[in-house]
Amino acid sequence: APAAAPAPAEQLAKEMEAKASATRASFKRPKRWVLAFGWSLALCAGLVNAVGREAWQGYVSHMTGQTTAIGLDLVSLWVGHPDGSQVLTGAAVLLSFLLGAFTCGLLIDKNYVYFGGKAFYGAALVGNSLLLATSVVLTVRLGLTDLPRCLTAAACGLQNAMCTSHFGAIIRTTHVTGTVTDIGSNAGRVIMIFFRHGFRRSRFNELENADVDVDATRLLVLVTMFLSFFIGSILGGVLHRVLGVHALLVPACFSFIVGSTYAIVKPRLKKYFKKLSKEHVESDLDKIRKTLTRTQSCLESGGRIVDGTLAAGKESAEMMTELQDQLCTIAQAIMDVEAKVQCIKSLDTVPEEGPSGLERSGTV
Repeated sequence: APAAAPAPAEQLAKEMEAKASATRASFKRPKRWVLAFGWSLALCAGLVNAVGREAWQGYVSHMTGQTTAIGLDLVSLWVGHPDGSQVLTGAAVLLSFLLGAFTCGLLIDKNYVYFGGKAFYGAALVGNSLLLATSVVLTVRLGLTDLPRCLTAAACGLQNAMCTSHFGAIIRTTHVTGTVTDIGSNAGRVIMIFFRHGFRRSRFNELENADVDVDATRLLVLVTMFLSFFIGSILGGVLHRVLGVHALLVPACFSFIVGSTYAIVKPRLKKYFKKLSKEHVESDLDKIRKTLTRTQSCLESGGRIVDGTLAAGKESAEMMTELQDQLCTIAQAIMDVEAKVQCIKSLDTVPEEGPSGLERSGTV
């Protein structure tokens, strides 16, 4: 006789468990070195933006206000203001930021941090450093303002595109509008869940616990990124009072040292990440085998498999819920394996580099 149908509460609990697992899998906390890299970039961006504001009376790391200024200048020009230079300067700064991001897209073909592959992080960081240093020289030696500001904006665009997202959390290192928005929305969701249950977490169901855990992890990433930019802005204001526009040489030196170091040690990093990826692939394949074995046992315990077809047995609704959980695990594991295989292929095709970081193909 067929087994009794599962209680509605039990079925709902299993469905909620599956949703909670999917929620937790949607975001993973970045590794510490990834966070440290992001914090450093955000701090440098805050410093650069503060120095740019003090030195050239205009921000360089975000384009929202710049776009608004262009619109207002166009209106002034339309109503009879004779000077259109501000429109041209604003458009040049905006275009420079865009070209910097475009250049980063040419050098780095992925929108998340992955060292050791084809992405030329070393070239991007060294290029960022050279743009900042050149803007200092043009300001100090030639007394220019517009061109140095454009070069600094290009450096910010190059940096901002270097690490735009990681594990589902949008990360912008040169401005904080999106970061503050995400902080507010994530915090609001967490507070609302607590409010509905009288601020007692013991009353949360499994899905709500998963939502709170994921949002809290996102907040950790976003708040620290915001604080890094804020601290960089304070540091930029202090350094500009002491060093003037030469304060830009601080982030320039940092970018040059990190970029050069990466270019030199990249062959070793490539071997390390290749070995690490292979180990992860083996682990994921083992997880797939175990999950498939459990799925087959589930089918055999509820019914019988004849010529690869499930025969009558356990109630179909209960069976499908269990299968959904296990197949979701299998699908996620398979996607992880595919991603790691692509990484290994990428590592296998990276040309060897010489001591200077210049590849034999002639590109950095």
